[in-house]
Amino acid sequence: MSQRRQTSIFALSVIVLLSFASCVASAVAIKPATPTHASDLNAIASRIDTANLTTGLVTVPTALIAQVTGNLLSPAQKVQLTQLPIPIVAPTILPASFRLVRAQGEAGKYANGDDDSGYAIDYEGAQNTCLSIRSSKDGPRGLEKVTQVQTRFGLVTVYQEKLRDGKSLVSFLGLKGNPTLVSGGTLPDNRAPAGWKRCRAVSVETYTQVLKSLAVVK
Repeated sequence: MSQRRQTSIFALSVIVLLSFASCVASAVAIKPATPTHASDLNAIASRIDTANLTTGLVTVPTALIAQVTGNLLSPAQKVQLTQLPIPIVAPTILPASFRLVRAQGEAGKYANGDDDSGYAIDYEGAQNTCLSIRSSKDGPRGLEKVTQVQTRFGLVTVYQEKLRDGKSLVSFLGLKGNPTLVSGGTLPDNRAPAGWKRCRAVSVETYTQVLKSLAVVK
């Protein structure tokens, strides 16, 4: 074989290899990454929201991208709570990373015979955030109105309470036992000196999604 023919074959082989490498590089460059963690999903949602601000498309709330379905109550906890003579309300959707830290209730009566039963269901999330459903003797007096949300229990007002080191979000459902949804303030913690620790409120957007999901436990 002549030297010129050998050179031509070598040059053609190099061209073919370079073309194949270019195609592979292009395919890798356009292949979308598959998110496997909530942080990846939130980052994608953030980019989507930013793009939608300029295009006018409807945005997708980040709080709905990753979430926990259900109230996380065990069958035994449900039985114990639903024996109380008051409706037990709990979320059916929680933000991702939230876990149940307490679920307890107690039946009781005042001296005049009126019912004094109550319960508390507390959840803790990432970055020391918290959500709680608790029976309460309080009301909205002195609290700042934030918004109103349509729920299974009618139109409910969301209030904000300013605390020494932050704020809390509070809603009163208007049911027997005066259940309230609270985010921010305190959370039970056996490791804390007084059995309680400070916790932070979730965003108003996340709070309203949880508020909309509240339902009576059966």
